[in-house]
Amino acid sequence: MIKKENSIKNKNYQFDLCIIGSGHAALPVAIRLLNKNIKICLIPGGSFSISNKLQETYQGKSNIVNNSLDKHRLRVIGGTSKIWGGRCIPFKKIDFEKRNYAKNSGWPISYNSLKKYYSDAATYLDIGEAEFSSNSLITKNKFLIDGFVNDEVITDEIEKFSLPTDFSKKFASQLNDENNIYLFDNSSVIEIVYKNNSTVCKVNCKTVSGTNFSITAKNYVLAAGGIENARLLLHKFNFSKKYSCGNKYNNVGRYFMTHFSGIIAKIKFNNDVDINNKYEFCKNKIYSRRRISISHNSQRKNKILNFSAFLHHSPIEDSSHKNGILSLIFLLKNLRYFSHRIPPEYSKRLSNDTFSIRCYLTHIKNVVFNLHRIIPKVIMLSKKRFFDKRKLPSIIIDSERNEFYIHYHVEHEPLRSNYVSLINEVDCFGLKKTHVNLKPSKNDIKSIIKSHNIIDKELRKQKKGKLFFINSDSRNLILSQIGFGGHLIGTTRMSNDYKNGVVNKDCKVFEIDNLYIAGSSVFPTGGEANPALTIVALSLRLADHLSKKYYYNE
Repeated sequence: MIKKENSIKNKNYQFDLCIIGSGHAALPVAIRLLNKNIKICLIPGGSFSISNKLQETYQGKSNIVNNSLDKHRLRVIGGTSKIWGGRCIPFKKIDFEKRNYAKNSGWPISYNSLKKYYSDAATYLDIGEAEFSSNSLITKNKFLIDGFVNDEVITDEIEKFSLPTDFSKKFASQLNDENNIYLFDNSSVIEIVYKNNSTVCKVNCKTVSGTNFSITAKNYVLAAGGIENARLLLHKFNFSKKYSCGNKYNNVGRYFMTHFSGIIAKIKFNNDVDINNKYEFCKNKIYSRRRISISHNSQRKNKILNFSAFLHHSPIEDSSHKNGILSLIFLLKNLRYFSHRIPPEYSKRLSNDTFSIRCYLTHIKNVVFNLHRIIPKVIMLSKKRFFDKRKLPSIIIDSERNEFYIHYHVEHEPLRSNYVSLINEVDCFGLKKTHVNLKPSKNDIKSIIKSHNIIDKELRKQKKGKLFFINSDSRNLILSQIGFGGHLIGTTRMSNDYKNGVVNKDCKVFEIDNLYIAGSSVFPTGGEANPALTIVALSLRLADHLSKKYYYNE
């Protein structure tokens, strides 16, 4: 049931469970607990449409130049599920392991304890079965690189793509019709109130129009996102030092991670090697794509972090590619619809670099000279990319010379020195805004370069091709592409003990009896996989834990 903003009164409302948020982490908890005789409220932080006033609350600062804190986050019902790209793949067993070469690695739960939730998470995200082997593809091709089978470099894994599913639409009927779920439209939590430093007694809230109200519940789930979860905890901690707010050992906001991503090399395959670089289908016509990764044994042997990559076209800003489609994308990059969907490493580079008039003219020339070819393609791609229910995830351009750039997407080592903190500037609710400090470690840089070297070695060994670094200074090229956007990880990390984390293995805040946290902020490590599937799986696991807690209490 949706409680409209104009019907919200200046009073206290009582529920069994209060969920703060409405995106990938929040809504699965609520939906999973339907029909459990639990009265639930959702404080979504916004409404169904984007509000510039609310979006400004996500603004902040960072040590990373030209990296916006609000560009890839939306303060609306559904959260970033409204703009995500749809890529899904689970974490691997190695991501949960304690690795002596990866600082602060290891989860307090096992891969197997989460594995059973991936199937249900796949249903929530509309990707069919939770099967990610190329054997699940229904297309005839059986390879990414013809004849390449290797123990060091893996090419038989696939990523599967959601519609992409917008949770505000997928669960619209439940939000509107269910009597035991109340969504307080256009409202935000502005303070978590504690009692005796061991219990949350209520949360104070406010609508955009200015109505103050509060929620009292038996339990609370903070699921507002990787930065906002830490921000709300730090707000009360900084305001009144007598409450620990999960921050007794100064771990809230620490260990901030993202995924480092970019291009530092390209592969020239031998002319007789067939390359299958395109989207394929799993059952029910679910878009899937093959990728390159480094085997677990090779990671351990070489003491490197987790790594994945896919074959990629020329950078769109480089007009020398002479491709009309790529030039058209470059010219459209500043439109809001596209800018929110450009990955952070591209967004940073495209906004950071100053392009000359000559550059724009060359791109226009590429479009005009290829107009007769690109018009049919644009019509076809527009239908698949924007109008089909299950959308084409991205545009893949064929290579005429059997030469591809390699776009990496890698694990980021969790370090205390990477953090989210509060600054003196406040938003419209009076909450302090945030500063993000992010710096890759030597291990991060080494792992990226070493992974490329492993791929090169194995390609040459099997006489399939060669990898070339595109710049003699790969380290600085990596650093120039560092950015963060939708993958905000680790700021309220899960741990076996309070000294090293914020929540326990059940996602409950240490020493607080009734406060839980959901989302990628609880991940102790980030792996190389996009986080959405694991976020949903962890939220379903949390919902089951809460269901048992209510059952036993009753």
